[in-house]
Parts: sequence; C-alpha cells; structure tokens
Amino acid sequence: MNTTTEVEIVAPVAPGDPHMKQIVVWDDFRAEANRLKATAETLTVTNVSQVAEMKLARATRLTIKNLRVAITKKHTELKASVLEEGRKIDAGKNELLKILEPLEDRLLLQENFAEREAARLKAEKHNARVAQLNPYLSSPVIIAEMSEEDFAAALESAKSVHEHKLAQAKKEQEAREEAARQEQQRIAAQRIENERLRAELAEQKRIADEAAAKIRAEREEIAALQRKALEQAAAVAKKAEDERKALQARIDAEIAEQKKKEDEERKAAEAALLAPDQQKLKAYAMALWEVPQPKVASERGKQAALDIRRNLERFIAYIENAAQDL
Repeated sequence: MNTTTEVEIVAPVAPGDPHMKQIVVWDDFRAEANRLKATAETLTVTNVSQVAEMKLARATRLTIKNLRVAITKKHTELKASVLEEGRKIDAGKNELLKILEPLEDRLLLQENFAEREAARLKAEKHNARVAQLNPYLSSPVIIAEMSEEDFAAALESAKSVHEHKLAQAKKEQEAREEAARQEQQRIAAQRIENERLRAELAEQKRIADEAAAKIRAEREEIAALQRKALEQAAAVAKKAEDERKALQARIDAEIAEQKKKEDEERKAAEAALLAPDQQKLKAYAMALWEVPQPKVASERGKQAALDIRRNLERFIAYIENAAQDL
C-alpha cells in the first residue's frame, strides 16, 4: 500500500491527446479507490494501545486524500481539455468522491481515536469528581450556571482553601524535614556509638586472643616438658627392663645349664642303677628260651603246646621291652 503524502496516479494528459479515453482514466482511479476502500472499511480502532492501527489509519487517510486531490486535479485537466466529456467526468469524479470522502472521514475518526478517548475519559473524570464534591457542599455546583459574583466568590474561596492547604503542606513538609534531620543526627550519633563499641570489642577480642595465645603457648610448653619427662622415664624404665631381662636370661641360662647337668648326672646314676636289673631281666628272658618244651602225642596236646609257645614268645618280648625301658 502506498503510504506517501503525495500520490501521482497517472501522468498529466495533454489537451487533445487522441489516445485519452475517459473510462480508462477513471478505471485506474477506481481500482486504487477500491483498494483503499478495503483497508479503510475493515480497519477499526477500539483501544489506545492500537498504535500501529492508528498509524495505518493516518497513512491510509493521507493516501486517500492525495488520491482525492489527484482525482480533482485530473478532473480539472480532463474538463479543460475535453469539454464534451465534462458531464461524464463530473459524474466519475462525484462517484469517486462519494466513495472516498466518507472513508476519509471514517479514517479520521479512527486516527483521532486516542485524542477522543482521552477527552472522553477526562470529561468522565471531571463529572465524577463534581458528583463526589456536590454532596458536601451547601448546594450543588454547576459552574456554567453560576453568576459572576458567585463564581468570583467560589474562586476566592477556592484560592483561600488552596493557599491554606499550601501553608499546611509547607508546615507538614518542614516538620517532616525537621524530623528527618533529627533522625539523620540520631543515626549519625548511633553510627559513631556503634563504631566506638566495635573498636572496644575489637580491642577486647585482641586482648583475649593474646591471652589465649599465651595460655596455649604455656600449655604447649608444659606438655612438651611432660612428654620429655615421660620419654626419659620410659627410656630409664626400658633400660632397667632390658637389664632385668638380660640378668634373668643369664640366670635362666645358668639354671638351665645346672638342670641339664643335674639331669645328665641323674640319668647316669639311674643308668648305673638300672644296668644290673636290665641284665637280670634279659637273662631271665634268655632262660625262658632255653626251657625245653614237653613232647606231646595227641592233637589237642600239640595245639596246646603251640599256643603255649606263642604266649611264651609274647611274654619274653614283653620282658625284653620292659628291660629296655629301664
């Protein structure tokens, strides 16, 4: 869509141009008018936030205005050059203006919607305030119907009330400023006091930290001395224990050596004592081997003699073992 402030639809036509046809000229204008009509009739603004639509309404209205001016200009050119077609030209112009002028007016309403809406809201606000004010007055205020004297009196009263309000507001402002100044002084004094307390607390903390560090150092020194004394006592105890163990080991070795000697002497004595008994038992066993076995004839006697021989062999073996154990 052409949104420029000037629209040149067709080139100017020289008077007497044989190729000029009135119907063709108006067809071009009509096509442009119908195109703008589609936009103008559908574009509607109902809210002040529709800024883009209001801008489009203005652009379209200006385009229609330029088209209207171009049509009028073309009408003048055609009428001047072709007098015989004046009636048709006038009819075509009027037809197009009849289309465009209402559209232009409608778009102007859409374009000025924000201003009209602001004026309407302002009037509503004024009427609402007057309606709220009238119940508190001795008589309703209708400014347009007031006399000059009443209006002057009302104006003077309003000025007096306004000046009183201004004076009261000034006093209240001065009181607020004085209260704010005093509050600032109190805050500044409190800040100084807080800084002093923080400094005192910092100094107390420094002293406490130094005392705590000194106590820790003394405790560490005492602990080190205690550890050293314990280590020395442990070393002495270990040395004494080692010496006791060495002495005990020597005593144990001497006792073991003495016991070994005593055991060897005891065994030698026992061996000396036991040697005749062993010989006697061994001699007894050999004597049993030499005892002749009786001769028997019966089978039962032979079996008994065989059993006796076996038992005798076991008995002799028992005697030899007992002698060996001695």
